[in-house]
Amino acid sequence: MDNIRHQTLFLLAVIALIFLSYINTFHSPLILDDRASFVEIADIYIDDLSLDSLKQLSNTQFGKKRLIPIITFAFDHYISDSNIVQFHLTNILIHILATIALFLFLLSLRKTDSGIKALFFTHPGPLFALAVCALWGLNPVQTNAVTYLVQRMTSLAALFYLTSLTFYIHARLSDTLIKRIMFFTGCLVSAVLAFLSKEISATLPPMILLVESLFLSPGLAGKIIKAIKARHLLLVVFTLIIILPLIQRPWNDMVLAGYYQRDFTMLERVFTEFRIVVFYLTLLILPLPGRLNFDHDFSISSSLLNPISTFSSLTFLLLLLFLAFKIRKKHPLITFGILWFYLNLIIESTVVPLELIFEHRLYLPSMGFFIAFIGLVDLFFSRLKTTSEKKQKVFALLIIILASFSSMLTTTRNYDWRDSLSIYDDARKKSPNKPRVYTNASKAMALQGKFDEALAMQTKALELSSHNREEYITSANNILAVYNSRKEYDQAVAFGENFLKNIKPNINFRSFHNLMYNLAYSYHKTKQYKKAFSSCLTGLTYQPDSFYFVAAELEQILTAVNNDEDLRQDFQLEGEKIDIPVRMTIILLTVRQYSEAAHLIERTKKKFPDNEKIIALEEIIETLVENNKKAVTLSNIKNDETYASNIPFRLCMDLADFILNNYPPLISIIDSLLNKAESIDPENPFIPLYRIRKHSRLKQHDLALLETEKALKRFSEFPPLLNVAFNLYNTQGNRSKAAITLQQLLKVYPGNSAWRLYDLYW
Repeated sequence: MDNIRHQTLFLLAVIALIFLSYINTFHSPLILDDRASFVEIADIYIDDLSLDSLKQLSNTQFGKKRLIPIITFAFDHYISDSNIVQFHLTNILIHILATIALFLFLLSLRKTDSGIKALFFTHPGPLFALAVCALWGLNPVQTNAVTYLVQRMTSLAALFYLTSLTFYIHARLSDTLIKRIMFFTGCLVSAVLAFLSKEISATLPPMILLVESLFLSPGLAGKIIKAIKARHLLLVVFTLIIILPLIQRPWNDMVLAGYYQRDFTMLERVFTEFRIVVFYLTLLILPLPGRLNFDHDFSISSSLLNPISTFSSLTFLLLLLFLAFKIRKKHPLITFGILWFYLNLIIESTVVPLELIFEHRLYLPSMGFFIAFIGLVDLFFSRLKTTSEKKQKVFALLIIILASFSSMLTTTRNYDWRDSLSIYDDARKKSPNKPRVYTNASKAMALQGKFDEALAMQTKALELSSHNREEYITSANNILAVYNSRKEYDQAVAFGENFLKNIKPNINFRSFHNLMYNLAYSYHKTKQYKKAFSSCLTGLTYQPDSFYFVAAELEQILTAVNNDEDLRQDFQLEGEKIDIPVRMTIILLTVRQYSEAAHLIERTKKKFPDNEKIIALEEIIETLVENNKKAVTLSNIKNDETYASNIPFRLCMDLADFILNNYPPLISIIDSLLNKAESIDPENPFIPLYRIRKHSRLKQHDLALLETEKALKRFSEFPPLLNVAFNLYNTQGNRSKAAITLQQLLKVYPGNSAWRLYDLYW
């Protein structure tokens, strides 16, 4: 009883220390992805806790993939009126719950036969689990997953990951059917919650297999390997040959395509990650605040031998893996900890084209590190020649000292998060050659009115940044913002024009619209209204849904012009009050924001109920919206009458579509499938469309063009066909035919994304 009381008190002490270590973060600011992830998203603000609100939350940029964290962010907004303290409290609570979940998971492992035999000195009671939880939960590395608010996604995934594993072990150890059903249900529900929190939880199924093979059915893997015959291997090879083509498209779309925006290749990333994983280990061993960095700058490994530390890191990691395999029977917990660490880094530290390094990626893997570490400490203490009582006292004292020291380091590290300037400037000092840290530090300085320092920082960021990085445009935009804040509008215009004059075609245009809006403001203030208006339209072309960020600026420009008789004519204004909302509506129609245009006209109509211009615009919007709906309906084969009513036709078209998208080895049978479909419905426009797709997939461009021109004679108003035709003409450099096709496409489908290219052809 005393033991249980002491252990409960120790766990409560760990929880209290965690809370105290993060108590100085309640007012830590939003940084980097925070605003874009859960602040500047309209759908995340809910009015109630209904099912409709839940559906609304699934419409955010994360969709259903990270629905659980989004629900918690929405709940924080809802109950606290967006008070940042509430968000930090929730993050700390999740971290505490994850620590408790880790404790319960380790206790469940200790209930297995292998778990009982795996430890020597800490064999009785939950001493092992308490030690792991104390060192993991209080390690300063976790600040990047707890104090950085958006990384709640990581901590929630870890929480449900652990609960799923715990339920699985209890289900496997249960002696009654009811208990098994109950625990397996808990395992499944927790797994779903983990999958809906973050993609890192994809390692849960192999982790369950690892738990099964090391603790629940030790030796099972060896028996399976021994039972494998040549025919089984042939079956596996045959299965892989069949399955591999299915992986090709996801591999291209989700992996290879991502490297176009990176400064490194896939091979360079893998080589670099060998060094980063070793660096991660050193961070866990020595997590001094001076070594921790919100935004690390890691040099690229161009080959296995450049730098040579790449090869030595790989050698070390392979030796560690070999050691884990060798000791798996005698020390399964140490093996488990090592494999846990590797397995939970495999998604974010191998081929997926993410940024190279972030400390929050250690949140889940570091549990394995501390499992292995305490396993080694247990082994060391078991060999000391002294009494068990003395060993326990020394062990407890060691853990208390390490936990207390970790708590102090965590508190110290969290002090760097006290405001946006402190955390960004800390990163700038530690990563002096990384453009983003200067960009972020500059923003923070500008907010504090330190414009000279901010300008110097942004200039440095621009010098360091390459054209294809987002920071290149962001830095230029921030320089404009600083000039505008200091009311140095002529300098802003001169800088902006010079920047645009020297801009490269391969730049990252992600925040280009913001640059154009800031330049528009500079033009406006220098009374260059035409240029100001043109800059706003350019920005809207790149980011049409950003209208309300620039609406006030546009309105001020148009109002100034409307009051000037000499300028009105150039802007098609007549000096009447209604001209402003009418022109704003036309702008919205130009950038295909029909819903917003309708709302603006509706509001304007209340002020000018019988105005002819408003009535005419209403009719135009109605026609455009109707054409869009019709085009979208026609473009979806599921709305096709034959497809819906004729099963053989549907099977032929679905199989052809599947092969085109996912299974190129069978592309040779597409013609027979389409011929069969054509015999059922000779006038169906989707059949020639699929033939064109087949020719394009096989790079038979001449045949694709021939089929396109033949099909256009029959289906001249079919939106998908016009879209394909425009892309083909555009690719082949036939500008005249591309222009005619684009004009026809926008006539039948005015909202098609190709509208942005219209000015290039007309």
